[in-house]
Formats: sequence, structure tokens, C-alpha cells
Amino acid sequence: MKKNKDIICTNKSLEYDKLDNILTNIISNQMKLQEDNVFFKAALNVGNVYIVDMDTHTILFANDRLKDLFGNDIEGKICYEVFQELDHSCNFCTNDIIKKQPNEPYYWVFYNEKTKETYIVVDVYIKHGLNGDSAHLRFEIAIPINSKLKQDLITTWTKH
Repeated sequence: MKKNKDIICTNKSLEYDKLDNILTNIISNQMKLQEDNVFFKAALNVGNVYIVDMDTHTILFANDRLKDLFGNDIEGKICYEVFQELDHSCNFCTNDIIKKQPNEPYYWVFYNEKTKETYIVVDVYIKHGLNGDSAHLRFEIAIPINSKLKQDLITTWTKH
């Protein structure tokens, strides 16, 4: 009988150790998520970041930096109207390109007449949806190139 009591106590001790390990892991993971979230939020404002419905060209999300450039009310508006002041889809739109290479980023360089800046642009196609309905989304981040980086790129590209 004493043995069973000892075994039960030992098992409880093991259960408490397991619970302590689980709680420690949860707290550690939660702290890491918070750190990652701070990093992610900071990274979101390094460049111009937005998400567009590829079928309607509607801006679904825009980061603060992009809203500072084009206005706080740009979500829900048409991307080519807001970013390029056009009444039709841009002739350089990458939607067709990125649809052909899902899950692969497409890199390109672009000069925006409206902002007077050159950008390194990364576009990614995201097919998103539930219950058989899916939305075709373009996630884009455009990072402004400073004059030194621009000159380095020109020098590198002209050598090849």
C-alpha cells in the first residue's frame, strides 16, 4: 500500500514537472510571438506594403507608410487610381506574372512618378478562401532605393 502511495506521489510529481515544462514553453512561445510581432510591425513600415484583390484591383490593406503617402482612406479604393492616377489597369501590372508562379516572389524595380521614388518591389500571389470560394490576392512590398543603392544597382546591372 505504501508503494502505491509513493508511486502516486511520484506520478503527481512527474505530472507537475510536465505541466511546469508545458507552461514554461507556452510563456516562452508567447514572448517570442510578441517579439516577432514587434519586428513584423516594424518591417511592415520599412516600405510600402499593401494587399490588393487581383480580380477587382481593390486595396484591401495598406500599411501606415503607404497611407502617409496616399491618404488614410485608400483601403477599398482601386489601386491604379490611387497609386498611378489612371482610369485603367497599369500596363506594368504583375498580376498575370505572379498568378503563373504561385508561392514564388516576383522581384522588379519601379520608378513611381507620383512619389518621385525608385523602389525594389516584391509581389506575391496569394490564393485565399474558405468553403470553395477563393480570392486572388497580390501582396506587395515596395522598398524605396536611396541614391547610393540605386547607383550600385545601375553599376552592377551595366556590367552584366
